[in-house]
Amino acid sequence: MKEVQFQPNGERLSIDIQFGYAQIASYRLRLWESGSNTILLDKSGNNKNPDDDCYDLPLPTDKNDGRLMQLETSIVSPTATPGEQYSVTIIFKQGTTEIERAVEKGPITGSRVTPEFWITLKKK
Repeated sequence: MKEVQFQPNGERLSIDIQFGYAQIASYRLRLWESGSNTILLDKSGNNKNPDDDCYDLPLPTDKNDGRLMQLETSIVSPTATPGEQYSVTIIFKQGTTEIERAVEKGPITGSRVTPEFWITLKKK
């Protein structure tokens, strides 16, 4: 599990979900309260529309300490050519400054791949 550290008294945290190559992808993003089953943020989307895939995390910023982020993705190739590649990147920002990236990439095997990320947010 990846850990992303942030300044608790800094600017608001945000994320940007990006998919590489010419693949078709969908996702579900959830932010879980620390030590709880409460979901604070629950978003879905795909990369085949004009909507952006950027989300602000809840304020105040310091309350994100210990929260768990889960990103489930499903990626298919429009051509289904063996060996095609995929990539998923989550860019974490505090204000306008990038503080971390989480990346998963590789070949598409079978009809689809389903990369999943689990990330803990921790104050510095």
